[in-house]
Amino acid sequence: MITGATGFVGSNLARFLVNKGLSPHIFIREDSNLWRIKDILGKLRPHILDLTDEAVTRDAVTRFYRTEALRKINPQVRGIGFDFETVSKLCKYDYKIKEIAVSYYPRTKGKKIKVYDIIPAVWMMLKIKFNRKDQRLKKNG
Repeated sequence: MITGATGFVGSNLARFLVNKGLSPHIFIREDSNLWRIKDILGKLRPHILDLTDEAVTRDAVTRFYRTEALRKINPQVRGIGFDFETVSKLCKYDYKIKEIAVSYYPRTKGKKIKVYDIIPAVWMMLKIKFNRKDQRLKKNG
C-alpha cells in the first residue's frame, strides 16, 4: 500500500514494485494529478482516499492480508462476506492470523450490522469447513 503514489518518491516506489511483477494498492486524492504514474496506472490498484479524514482512513486500512495467502484461498465473495470467507479459509489452511490492537470508534451513522447479517457468515464458514475440494487442496497445497 502506497500513500503519495503520485509524488516523486511514491511514483518511483510504485514503478519499482510494478517492475517486480506486483500490483500495489495506492491511495490517491480525488483531485490527484496522475501524470507520474499514467503509464503504469493499469497495473496499480488505486483507491481514492483523503488521508486528512481520520474516520474514512481508519475504515480503509483495518485489514491486511498476504498476497500469496489470498492467491491460494482464491476468495469468491465481495463486500461484507469477504472477511468471513477469507478468515475461514485462512484458518482451514493453517495460516496464522495476527491481530494488532488499534483504537476503534464505531460508526454513529451509516450502515450498521444487523443480527440477521450473521446468517451468511455462518453459511460461508460451514461451506468452507465441509467443502471436499478445499480439503484436497489443503493436502496437495
